[in-house]
Amino acid sequence: MKHVNHLSILGVFGFIYGQVQFTDVTDMSGMSYGIRGEGVCIFDYNNDGLEDVFICDNNTGSNVLFKNIGNMDFEEVSFAAGITTSSPTRLPLAADYNNDGCLDLFIGALSGNSFLYKNNCDGSFTDVTTQSGIVTDGGIRGGAWSDVNKDGFVDLYVGRLLENNYLFQNNGDGTFINVAQNMNASGPQSNGLVMGLSFVDYDNDGDDDIFITQDGNLGNILLRKEDAGMFIDISNSSNVNLPVMGMGVAVGDYNRDGYFDIYTSNLYENSLLKNSPEGIFNDVADSAGVGDIAGSMAWGTFFFDADNDGWLDIFNNNESGFGNVPNSFFLNQGNGTFADASVSAGLQSFNNGFGSAYGDLDNDGDLDIIAAGHPSSDGSILVYRNDSPTQNWVQFQLNGDGGLDNNSDRYAIGAKLILYTASGEQMSAVFAGNGYCSQNTLIQHFGLGSDATIDSLIVYWPNITEKYVYDISQINQRYLLIRGAVEVFPLSVHSNTTPNNYRMMDIYPNPFNHSTTIAIHSDNQHKTPYSINIYDALGRLVETLIDNRMITGKKDIQWNATSQTSGIYFIHLRTDFDYEIKKVLLLK
Repeated sequence: MKHVNHLSILGVFGFIYGQVQFTDVTDMSGMSYGIRGEGVCIFDYNNDGLEDVFICDNNTGSNVLFKNIGNMDFEEVSFAAGITTSSPTRLPLAADYNNDGCLDLFIGALSGNSFLYKNNCDGSFTDVTTQSGIVTDGGIRGGAWSDVNKDGFVDLYVGRLLENNYLFQNNGDGTFINVAQNMNASGPQSNGLVMGLSFVDYDNDGDDDIFITQDGNLGNILLRKEDAGMFIDISNSSNVNLPVMGMGVAVGDYNRDGYFDIYTSNLYENSLLKNSPEGIFNDVADSAGVGDIAGSMAWGTFFFDADNDGWLDIFNNNESGFGNVPNSFFLNQGNGTFADASVSAGLQSFNNGFGSAYGDLDNDGDLDIIAAGHPSSDGSILVYRNDSPTQNWVQFQLNGDGGLDNNSDRYAIGAKLILYTASGEQMSAVFAGNGYCSQNTLIQHFGLGSDATIDSLIVYWPNITEKYVYDISQINQRYLLIRGAVEVFPLSVHSNTTPNNYRMMDIYPNPFNHSTTIAIHSDNQHKTPYSINIYDALGRLVETLIDNRMITGKKDIQWNATSQTSGIYFIHLRTDFDYEIKKVLLLK
């Protein structure tokens, strides 16, 4: 297996920027709501394989949860799902804080206490704020999830205006405790003007550092995570402490050199902080052509590959009510510079924007955009469907649990992926919170341009020292990657609701000494295919019990393990659209 380290720019960048095309489908999407939109979170709350959307309202707290029912059509279900906040909010963040396989939701409030909603894994949520121990006192700005102390449970970092930031350490029992001061992560203390933030492993040492923007020319902040678990402020030595009025934060390797770069949306000119192997950043916004329009007031921002050419582009959600400056879109030219393609791509709008996020909302292999804002002539919410010409791509959905235990984040927040193709390497990471008070999809997306094959994929899983190398046989495909498994699992992406719902009801006995029964159930009345495979603790396939068989209702399946040795085994139930993993113990 070879790793290609050179960049063949002409092979990768074959399209001119005029061919990138987005279509405003807000009216037909069912998301045309007149709210004072702030933060945007794209996540699959009901595990049906379709990305859903949550948007905060900073006026009356009329937050909206849009259930994706397929083909870019959404249904507002916030009250039906049990999310009944009534105070102004700004920050939505999704993560599986209790490791039950379903994404929970933190909602940061402008004043008073924020909210934590536990996902009940049945399409509904329960407000568990009081028992969680999460107590806030307003001033909420940006935030993000990450497993800071590497115990297998994600922690929550929340920025505040004028007050100390919060770092809520997850105790693993559904409760949290604020340890920001104990870990030197309180931020700029009482005189700060925190706006956006993101976790980022800027120095490739395997743990998440923290980058923070501030308003009022107070300077960006970079907190480096030390081996002892504390954070240290290296803003000056890393050269990120620019006197700018910072708002949002985007993280990505825009020049494909193996180090995460940082883009900040600011009042007036934005910054592109190019990283280096020495950990020193340089602002190259002017030479790269991404300073944005003079007089702009940018908030939501992100790196994403809009045209699947393998190079990360930039979208900015601008507050058009300030300076009358529209949103902007910069297309990466593959040579360190960007071209302003806002108009030709159909993304120049005056939506008085704040938060924004991306995800493949129609599962067609390219990335769509949700932009939220305050009321304007262009609306409060914009839904942009990506209709750019087809280029090759690949997507990865990560399972960090793998059935090993209940002490690992199933969504693998903080995992880093490096993809190798003939045109070079690309890098991404699973981030749960950045931009401005927003969160992009957790599914990892790579544009491949004209590359027709993938040499290899390396994944650095959270809290694991060794790397995993995977062979990817097909392109234009979404794969499931499971921590501890050596093979990859293709997932069938679909543009509408999943037609089947299988569950492993029970495995008994467990532990067992020669055979056990796997009870499965299909909620669908029609026959649909499923497979059951057995893997050992090293991720090796031991036996296939069922291969693409059709059933309805309930069925008991026997596994006779008399030929196997004692140890831990993992039972994988897979359909075209979903999967479930359970651990069993064989004792002889």
